[in-house]
Amino acid sequence: MNTSLFGRLFAYARGGTADALENFTTEALAAAIRADPRPFVDLLDWTGVVRAAPGTTATVETQLVVPDCGIIDLAATLATDTHLLAEIWVEVKAYAGESGDQLDRYRRHIGARPAWDRPILVTLSQFPFARDPAVAWIPWQTVWSIVGRTDQPHPLWLEFRGFLEESDMADDAFEPIVPGRRRRWVTPHGCWRRRSAS
Repeated sequence: MNTSLFGRLFAYARGGTADALENFTTEALAAAIRADPRPFVDLLDWTGVVRAAPGTTATVETQLVVPDCGIIDLAATLATDTHLLAEIWVEVKAYAGESGDQLDRYRRHIGARPAWDRPILVTLSQFPFARDPAVAWIPWQTVWSIVGRTDQPHPLWLEFRGFLEESDMADDAFEPIVPGRRRRWVTPHGCWRRRSAS
């Protein structure tokens, strides 16, 4: 049963295809970033994509059409009051891999831009799918974890975290086992997962 705001909205959305899930996930993530950029900035800093300075904020745009390149799922600009830190292009995937040669097209386009104007290309998915190790990969599990560690995140981030759980893209079952915490393992449908601490 879907209990998060985003889970309920998606359950009642038209269609149920992977594209619909991917587009919805992109828009939900963008809504959470617009409401409170801190978890997203922390995510990029923690994963080493961008070294964020104190006071860094993010603005986002979705479905950005770049001529002769493609459609960027989510484009983020990170800045402080005085400096532009980086432009990030995020390819969002939900139960899907790369579509054709899209990452190669993005990288060619980025490489043709002046060095000072090159976006950083990031994939956001359950599992890595980029063939080029230079393309940064952030798992949904890391997003889920960062939101859980953020001090009083906006409620939309908590809803997004719940949506990731309901969509089986991330939850505490994927977190590392902490020494001293006893967990019971179960095998529903052939998958090993952890239950709550007992």
